[in-house]
Amino acid sequence: KCLAFGSDRGIGYAMTDAGDIYAGVRFVRTAVMMDQNLVIFVDQVQADKQHTFDLACHCIGRWTSPAGTEKIELPRKEGYQHLQDVSLRNASDAAALMLEGAGGTRVAIVLADNEPTQVITATGIGASTEDRVPVVIFRRVAMRATYAWAVSLDGVPATLKLTTEGPAIVEVLVNGSSKLSLDRDKATVRVTQ
Repeated sequence: KCLAFGSDRGIGYAMTDAGDIYAGVRFVRTAVMMDQNLVIFVDQVQADKQHTFDLACHCIGRWTSPAGTEKIELPRKEGYQHLQDVSLRNASDAAALMLEGAGGTRVAIVLADNEPTQVITATGIGASTEDRVPVVIFRRVAMRATYAWAVSLDGVPATLKLTTEGPAIVEVLVNGSSKLSLDRDKATVRVTQ
C-alpha cells in the first residue's frame, strides 16, 4: 500500500509498504526522484529472525565496470539458476557499478556502504533466454537491513551517506548537499537542501 506520495522542495517521492513479502518479513521502499537523472531508493527490510536478504536490480544494457574479484556459485533454484557470469565483491570495493545502455548512454548504480554487504553481479534473462541483461544483488544477513542506493541516469555516480535510528527513521545525505529524512512509521519524507 502507498504510505506517502508527494513532493518536497520540487523533489518527488513515493513510500510503499509491500507488507509481509515472506512470513515474518516486512519490506518498505521509498523512491525519491532528486532530478531528471538521479533516483534514490531507500529499502527497509525487517524480519522476526535472521535472514539472508537479496535485494536485486535488473537493468537493460551491459556491464562496463570491472567484474567482481571472486567467482561464486549461487543455489540452482528460486530463479538463481538463470543467472550467468556471477561474481562477488564487497560493497566497499564496488564504488560504482557502471552500465552502458542504448545509444551509448551510461548509468551508474551506487549503494551506501553503511552495513556489510556482498555485491553480486551477474547477467540474467532479458527479453528472451538468449538476451542477457545486467543484474546486481545486494546481499546482507540480518534481522533488519536498510539499503540506500542510487541510480544515476547520466552516468555520474552519486555519493550517499546513510544513518538510521531504529527500524523506522532513516537519513540519507545525497552528494553532500541534499538530505532525505524518512520515517516509515509516520509515513513522512522530508527534503532539505
